[in-house]
Amino acid sequence: GWVLRKPKQFMEDLLEKMVLLMGSNSNSQVLELVTDSLVRLLEVQAALADQLPATGYINRVLSTMNTKGESSQKPPIMLLHQVAKSQVCVESLANCDCVSPLHRAMKLRKDLLVVVCETFNRMFAYNHDSLVSQALSCGLVKDLLNILNSRLDNIPNASSCKAQVVKALKAMQRSLVYGDQVTQLLNASPVWKDYEKQKHDLFLDNEKPLALTQSSTVGYLTMSKQTLPSMPPPIEDNHDTSDNML
Repeated sequence: GWVLRKPKQFMEDLLEKMVLLMGSNSNSQVLELVTDSLVRLLEVQAALADQLPATGYINRVLSTMNTKGESSQKPPIMLLHQVAKSQVCVESLANCDCVSPLHRAMKLRKDLLVVVCETFNRMFAYNHDSLVSQALSCGLVKDLLNILNSRLDNIPNASSCKAQVVKALKAMQRSLVYGDQVTQLLNASPVWKDYEKQKHDLFLDNEKPLALTQSSTVGYLTMSKQTLPSMPPPIEDNHDTSDNML
């Protein structure tokens, strides 16, 4: 197997490259490779995500995505989707304007609607009042209800998408400060009555673990020691026939 040297430095180098490529609007293939490598790294080394807020890159990514068009939205969406698993990262997101840029990205990239809705679900599950306040301010609750009221004909995994929306809305209702406002909006919507008491866990896709590929980490990987087998190999029965040749 491979062992990653200096994983935090590697993460920061990938983040820096990602932000620069997002800002330049060029070389989309390299940007996709860098983003994929970063997401896979955070997947296999989840503890690294807890160190991400201290680097300052979360604010840089959010600031950049908020000024870019459709073609530049996928990288930050995929990154936020991954870091939203980290309680430390979500605490950092709660202290900055993150819901509005992600809400905007959701409208620009309909093909990533399921990913964005799952990201919101993960974020609101940590019960930060400031995130719910942001959602109310930017009109996210209304748009999530519109998703429930839509057939989502051209959206992959439509049932999973709606399940994520329902769980996100219910998480926002738990807010001690803003929960009543969210509930008022939900109760005013006829479509919410069709979803609020249903269980949607069966419609959620199981996540598949990602593996860090060798090709995206050249220069940062070292070969680990090979694991020795617990049993010796079988002894082959090779008869020496040299005496018969005399």
